[in-house]
Amino acid sequence: MRNLAAKDLYFVAVKMFLRRKNTLLIIKDVFGDWDLPGGRIRTNEFATPLNKIIERKAREELGLTIRYTLGQAIVFMRHERRERSLHKPVRIFAIGFAAHWTKGEVRLSSTHSEFLWVPLSSLRPQQYFTGGWLKGVEEYLRLTRKPADMDRAQAISIINQHIQNPNLKKHLLAAEAVMRRLAEHFGENADEWALTGLLHDVDWEKTKDNFPEHTLMAERILTEAGLAPHIVKAIKVHNWHHGIAPETLLEKTLFCVEELTGLITAAALVQPSKKLADVSVESVLKKFKEKSFAKGVNRDIIAKAPDMIGLSLEAVTRLSLEAMRSISPELGL
Repeated sequence: MRNLAAKDLYFVAVKMFLRRKNTLLIIKDVFGDWDLPGGRIRTNEFATPLNKIIERKAREELGLTIRYTLGQAIVFMRHERRERSLHKPVRIFAIGFAAHWTKGEVRLSSTHSEFLWVPLSSLRPQQYFTGGWLKGVEEYLRLTRKPADMDRAQAISIINQHIQNPNLKKHLLAAEAVMRRLAEHFGENADEWALTGLLHDVDWEKTKDNFPEHTLMAERILTEAGLAPHIVKAIKVHNWHHGIAPETLLEKTLFCVEELTGLITAAALVQPSKKLADVSVESVLKKFKEKSFAKGVNRDIIAKAPDMIGLSLEAVTRLSLEAMRSISPELGL
């Protein structure tokens, strides 16, 4: 017991930075303290996956209708609070996960009195939080507001060094537009997401005959060029051959949607006009079911969109088609 007493003892908790577009959900308990959704791990949950514990806490605190996509652990927090039931301070070590709301309404539990979706652009953490929660939210904002470390002109220069095929360049422009539109939909950094789409196949001309090398070479090229590591990782992960599960919303979105640009392009090219203006969401979805059409498109990956990013095939197709139509002159469609 002498050695144990010398150690610092913590409760362990899981928390969610739950975003809805450009807002963050915060909740107030009945004692008047603002908090993030989530809570402590129970003694009987030692072997329970953390995502399942978060699901339990979400049901308890936010109600049964809330749905979200859970990202990776992004912030680690140490917080001290007075435990009213124990009449003494307790220390909490919390793992904060990125998460994005997809549907459902917040229905607070009896232990909470208020919730707010606070715009990230105007969020001042010190107005709501103290201690470790304050430091954690500040760190979250710092991480999510991190610049891409590269502008579009630099990205185009890199593409011109490595890509000659004009049709491949058009594919990159299409992916750029689609990723920008989806970033706007999710309330994410549109410039970063657009860069991710623009550069995702920068090594394709050199790796198309060696698919296992695809995106590994891109990782080296883009890291050397100084692109932000989280964007490089999203580009690396989108090659399903590597077997790396996408974790962040950026990674999941690129993984699912870049193949869709090829299907939409093919759907335009079979129109008499060969124009995107004459392509409908319904016609793309019909072609999606025709496995003999645009055989090179990996439909299995596109079909993961509802589970991965919380958008139906119809919704992700509509947003992607809108994005590609907005740059139709550049695409020649």
